[in-house]
Amino acid sequence: MFSLKDFANSSVREVTESNYPSISHSDNVSKLISLLETSGSYEALVTNDRPMLVTARDVLNITHPERTPVFKISFRPPSISPITPIYDASSKLVQNKIRILPVLENKSVVGVVRQTTILEKMANCEDLKKFLSEDLMVKNLVTVSIDSSIGVVKSVMLKNGISHIPLVNREGELKGLVTAKDLVWHFIKPRESMKAGEKIGKKVKFPEMGIKGLTDINPLQVTRRTPIMDVVQEMINRKKSYSLVVENRKPVGIITPRDIISLLLEFRPIIQIPVHIIGFKDQDEGLIQSVKRKIERIARRGLRMHPNLQEIVVHGKVGSVTGERKRFIIKAKVHTPSREIVVTAEGWDLLTVFDKICEKLDRRLSQT
Repeated sequence: MFSLKDFANSSVREVTESNYPSISHSDNVSKLISLLETSGSYEALVTNDRPMLVTARDVLNITHPERTPVFKISFRPPSISPITPIYDASSKLVQNKIRILPVLENKSVVGVVRQTTILEKMANCEDLKKFLSEDLMVKNLVTVSIDSSIGVVKSVMLKNGISHIPLVNREGELKGLVTAKDLVWHFIKPRESMKAGEKIGKKVKFPEMGIKGLTDINPLQVTRRTPIMDVVQEMINRKKSYSLVVENRKPVGIITPRDIISLLLEFRPIIQIPVHIIGFKDQDEGLIQSVKRKIERIARRGLRMHPNLQEIVVHGKVGSVTGERKRFIIKAKVHTPSREIVVTAEGWDLLTVFDKICEKLDRRLSQT
């Protein structure tokens, strides 16, 4: 047994694998589908002048797999070297929402780091035992009806950028789960699975068929109080890329390897996120500094889900005055290179309004 900190600070040499699925950038998507199915992988490395990556979810956008070259849907992932710390590799996996990273030495690929391999190693970390499912689960699940069509499920996946969707009945009770990999294999037939007389490259026309036939009716389930160590072991033993958190037969959260390896990001060198609080010149300076320190702590925790967080700006103003009472309106903006997260709160007591802002910020930054 070793600690999460020791593991996070070790080099990726310890988790680099030389056996991984790869495909030429000039091969067609149909061949890629077969590769993903036979290898049991969700992603594959695309060989080119520089390593590229392609995922199962990217395939869902393709209409004619036989006519589409792989390079059309591939993208360039961040690369790492054999001496890269595992916390840094984990950060890149989490930030880019990918499951595999190429390891380069002298500009040549010498292997890959998978999030599943990191997860398996974390199962030996003694301090993983202190976490429960509810500590790491992603809330506000996107679900669809068990009676939905394949086309609807595919659209929901692409719209939300997710690869797992729980299926529920009218009462919201869990009835199964479908993954992007399930859809890829069944939604588009590669050449090898075509029947005689089918036109090569033709999209299989069953997007309106029900999703039930592709559903895993026995998804991995845990409770809010299940230890994360047990969740990891179940994922490994059942070869699952998720674990649903279920309460009263209803899905209330989901845990993926990405959520668990995010714990390693906390062992990166401390990054001070700039926090600016403006519009409170007449207020107690001690209160403002106390709130600033609290938001800085929230920002550091938020790096687990938003590694590219740049700064937080909190702006306050007086909305109205009744006698000697003032109604405060506070808006907090979280800046990242790709988006802006905004939360607001208002009320007559400034301390209470600050508490509301901090609570909302913490909740938003804990979500992907």
